[in-house]
Amino acid sequence: MKKEFSINIKWIVIALSISLVACESKPPPPKQSVMAQYGCLPELGANDPTDKRLVESEILKLFLREHPEYHVSTLKDISEHPDIFRWCLHNQQEQKFQQKFKEEFFRPIVTADANQDGYLDFIVVLVNNAKFSVVVFNGLGNGQHSKPYWLIQNDQEIIFGVEVRESEFIMRMYCTGCDSNPVFHWEIDGYDLYGHIKGESVCLAEHTQAYIQPDSSSDVVWSAARNQMVVITDIGPKNNNEYRWYQISPQDELTTIGYVQSTGFQDEPGSCQL
Repeated sequence: MKKEFSINIKWIVIALSISLVACESKPPPPKQSVMAQYGCLPELGANDPTDKRLVESEILKLFLREHPEYHVSTLKDISEHPDIFRWCLHNQQEQKFQQKFKEEFFRPIVTADANQDGYLDFIVVLVNNAKFSVVVFNGLGNGQHSKPYWLIQNDQEIIFGVEVRESEFIMRMYCTGCDSNPVFHWEIDGYDLYGHIKGESVCLAEHTQAYIQPDSSSDVVWSAARNQMVVITDIGPKNNNEYRWYQISPQDELTTIGYVQSTGFQDEPGSCQL
């Protein structure tokens, strides 16, 4: 009886060992993305971001060959970004948000005539090591495109997509709960963040100085006594390739004041309310 008991114990031990080995040999279950865990975005599948004809365009293929560290943004890039956890928690309660995201925000490639020259331009969201960029290739006609214009390069913030508003303002979609997102506008020789157009009314900040020339070393001809609305009458050059100069005049008046830098404009809503 003792011998039979010891043999049974031996076989039990062997059976358990085999079971443990079998368990260890099984591949671990795939790691679930944060988006899948919280249900705020669709489960990830193919990485094809949009129309294959756009992804496979010659200008984009050539660019990616010359810059192999970049690729077109995909849902996978967004799901693996460190900041997506906070974003998911903020949006997980919204009904039908998954479909809304795919329809309204996830646009990594867009074609539009963003610089208003009659040719379609190519706007792309790129990713490099969890950093997001936006690049524009201006159309030149006959299927040709310009050199790339970098609107944003290697930004830590997630960029869900791009959109062209009013046929000329390029908006980067990074805040889904905001009334608006920062826009870029073509200004003679490049795309400016918060760019303005001729004839546009803008709010000028108190104490902003206007110069006789688009040069801060030229004579000051006027200083704003308070926040007030002015009209852009002409678009000047960039200062050190950073801030744009604009010629302005008082709203509802024909007199030209002078040139101010774009840093003098107030972008906060209600800054110039009477």
